[in-house]
Amino acid sequence: MSDSDSANHAPAWSPSAYQSAIESSWIDYNGHLRDGYYGLIASASIDALMDDLGLDQSYRQQSRCTLYTVEMHVRFLSEVKHDDVLTLDRYAVEFDTKRLRSLIAMRIHGNQTTAAVVDVMLLHVHQGDAVTTRPFPATIQQRLVAWARQPAPADVLTLGSRALTMSRRS
Repeated sequence: MSDSDSANHAPAWSPSAYQSAIESSWIDYNGHLRDGYYGLIASASIDALMDDLGLDQSYRQQSRCTLYTVEMHVRFLSEVKHDDVLTLDRYAVEFDTKRLRSLIAMRIHGNQTTAAVVDVMLLHVHQGDAVTTRPFPATIQQRLVAWARQPAPADVLTLGSRALTMSRRS
């Protein structure tokens, strides 16, 4: 069986959902989660994703490789208040040997309202004297293949990032 055949037969895999309570210091004068904390919560979920993928602390220490976030877009959809808990589901939208683009759906736990969708590009790097990109190990690539076979729900894909534009109005 070739490498591509074995990748096509990878067993189903996806990361576990991530949950985050909202701290009172994260709330603004309107009683809503401050914009920047969406990014903080998404970033913490990426740390958990790394552990789920096998890019955990042991891997990072042995290989000196990690993921860097190179781009992040947040689309705000619904208010998050101080007593909400967010459940974050992560989806592999696309990847290659060194990069992973993931959509992170932030949903308000209990009613499943989508509060935000975060579109993030991650890069696998080696932290040596100079930071350089490195291919994912084969075991991680196999997990990414299996994960990507479970597509993001249509509403999450639709709500993912889009080009920012201002239409001309009279």
